Amino acid sequence: MQRKFCQLYLDNNFNKTKAAREAGYSASGASVEGNRLLKNAKVRDEIKRLAEEQTISSEETVKIISDIAKGDIKDYLVTRKVERRKRIKKPLSVVIQEVEDKISFEKEFVRRVPITDVEDQKKFDKMILSLQREIVRYEIELERNPKAYRIDFSDPELVDEVELDLVKVKKDKEGGRIKSFKYGKYGPEIEFYSAADMAVNMARIYGRFKDNLDLSMNGSISIDKWLEENSDEEVDDEVEGE
Repeated sequence: MQRKFCQLYLDNNFNKTKAAREAGYSASGASVEGNRLLKNAKVRDEIKRLAEEQTISSEETVKIISDIAKGDIKDYLVTRKVERRKRIKKPLSVVIQEVEDKISFEKEFVRRVPITDVEDQKKFDKMILSLQREIVRYEIELERNPKAYRIDFSDPELVDEVELDLVKVKKDKEGGRIKSFKYGKYGPEIEFYSAADMAVNMARIYGRFKDNLDLSMNGSISIDKWLEENSDEEVDDEVEGE
């Protein structure tokens, strides 16, 4: 359980009580066990080894901070060409003309290719009659409302459509460049880190502020210093497995 405690100690932001509890120690004695484990020299060495193994370099840290400071929603938008049809108003007089043209076409077709089957002829006559009645209905409507129209769609045309590059969003979320990403009621929701805060960190890194940000393991985030401050005596035991 000691080895498990070492990893959980890092995973839980150096919370020894929570790490001990999740490692399998009793909830009532987790705080005491956490203190005891941190006094174990072998445990501290293992924690240090895991921390150094899992900690990114100062160059990688600067790169991430820089990327966040310069981050913009436009970085996650891609443009592609798609076919779209526009909704248009078609005057009813034009609709009537289109139906008349259809009747004319069908009659011309039958004239050139005569119908020889009685049943096929009945179907043809029924179709023509239906179209003619449709014209009469349109004409009556047009007489009552000269501005009458029908909604139609234009021919397809290519237009630019902007969409979210979800693959890049997911990748940058996992890489720590995006604070949060989830699907909300109206679609994807992205929360970025504060660009202003990241810009301040960059200014510290490049010495623009006096309280320079130290990214070395010998600075404020030294695991050695942290462990030293959180253990006041050593117990030289072997680190047990899970």
